Amino acid sequence: MKYRCLRRDELEEVTEDFVKFLASNSITKDDWSRIKQDQPEAAQKMIELFSDIFWDKVLENLKWCQIREKKSFRIFQIRDKWEMIHLKIAEDTPYDLTNPEHIQAVAGGAVGLAGLGLEIFTGTKALVKDRKRELFEMLESGAMPCSEAMWLSWKSMTQQAG
Repeated sequence: MKYRCLRRDELEEVTEDFVKFLASNSITKDDWSRIKQDQPEAAQKMIELFSDIFWDKVLENLKWCQIREKKSFRIFQIRDKWEMIHLKIAEDTPYDLTNPEHIQAVAGGAVGLAGLGLEIFTGTKALVKDRKRELFEMLESGAMPCSEAMWLSWKSMTQQAG
């Protein structure tokens, strides 16, 4: 396997895609039931193959991700290199960057950046491995996908603050 097998809960979330995958391999619902029952190793191989295809597609299309901690927020753009914005707020501030309401207040300008003891770090880094492999490892270590709009919002905010 290139990545990892989807967990049961993840597979349930993409049931429709899995059914299409089975159909594209001429496997009906009844066939799949028989394969799971009579050939569990073959069923596992099919799930592994689907998992790799699934991850490849997700990683191909994913360009932005984020890591949130109480006093730290990192957002990344991943194309032919990594680009990062890292915001760090003072430990004694009452704001929690894992709280969506607090994030919205900061991003929307309702909270002044000066009062947060804000430090902003930006940087770029060359890809060390295959882009998809690096991104997969980042997701496995806790990063979450995010939108281009979120990336652009934080990039604009940090440019104004800098």
